Amino acid sequence: MKLATARLSLLGILNHKQTGADVIRQLLLLDYSLETQQTVLIQGMTAETRLPNLCDQMQALLTSVLGHMPLHGELRALLVDWMHLSQDASNLRFGAGAVESALLLKAMCDRLSRVVGEQVDTFQNLLGHPCCSFE
Repeated sequence: MKLATARLSLLGILNHKQTGADVIRQLLLLDYSLETQQTVLIQGMTAETRLPNLCDQMQALLTSVLGHMPLHGELRALLVDWMHLSQDASNLRFGAGAVESALLLKAMCDRLSRVVGEQVDTFQNLLGHPCCSFE
């Protein structure tokens, strides 16, 4: 995913100490444009079934979401785990093979689902709507 690579490069430029204040706005606008394009492309790839490509897409989405919530500890930890473990798991090379790889990917997706659920509950509370309870 070249868009994800370009966005990571932009992040490196933005975090570099020698980046001038006069270019930060343009870099942020460029990043926003790339994020929008990336989202459209990912949403259009619903028929994708290759695990390495799906893992790359999920990493790009996690990086995007983390950009909006940089202080969220669990999301940061999840992205780091995803970056280190998903490639081996998607190529079925984690642990003893395919079963352990599938279980690892499922566990990381479950963690992500819990993080998203917690954020939805938080925003529902801020809006004054009670959270759903499943019994």
